[in-house]
Amino acid sequence: MTPSIVYDFHKHRIGDTIGAAYCLDVHHLLTAGKDAIGIINRGAIDICRWFPWLADHAVAEPPPEWADVPRYPLGNIWITAPTVKQAHGVPPRMAVPLDDSHWDVALHCLEDADYNTGRNHTPAQFDELERWLNWHGKKVYRVPSRDGPLPATVDDILAEIGRAKIYIGGDTGFSHAFAAMHPDRPLIAIYGDDWSDAVGFEEERARMNCPHRWCSDPLSFRLYKRIMTDHRFDERQVKALLEKLLQLPPP
Repeated sequence: MTPSIVYDFHKHRIGDTIGAAYCLDVHHLLTAGKDAIGIINRGAIDICRWFPWLADHAVAEPPPEWADVPRYPLGNIWITAPTVKQAHGVPPRMAVPLDDSHWDVALHCLEDADYNTGRNHTPAQFDELERWLNWHGKKVYRVPSRDGPLPATVDDILAEIGRAKIYIGGDTGFSHAFAAMHPDRPLIAIYGDDWSDAVGFEEERARMNCPHRWCSDPLSFRLYKRIMTDHRFDERQVKALLEKLLQLPPP
């Protein structure tokens, strides 16, 4: 059946794919599936695997009869997605592994952002967090670096992130993935200062007539956001938060 509207995930990064899938999923839920949305599944991750409830609407390449079908007017994902979350309060729902509590904490140190380099972390701080958590007897999954000795596929990493009780990471697709898998689990997001982006997209927000400003925060319902200065965060503050979340004994 030819859909009434189409959304194409072409050139979507992981986070963009998740944000767009969230908006489409909420639209589908709110309309009780009455709108026949066609999905072109060619983003950074497989919609059919990670959002299986959208799979019936997905194709790898658009058939010829979809050529003249209107495109879904999603606009800027990081204006639309937070607006949808604010307006409807619907949590994201990304597929998770059956063994979804194996790791106490998943850590992702972002070292090699190829754009907006203010997002990059200082590796020594994540090394220290890992040592500290191990000293407390906690099981830690460390997202491997892009050039690490044990290369992992994106799907492998997503599966391991989905097995964590708590996640600590930055402004990356993996943070968005944890939020979408476990919207009610603690997510400590360590970001660079993104105020200039919010200001820069303000005119676009007004044109879109969306009440929420641009915001690349994960779609988490239990988000703890910390802002870095010169690529560094307050380790004592993050450790104190982890002590409460993990119910660690006092030092």
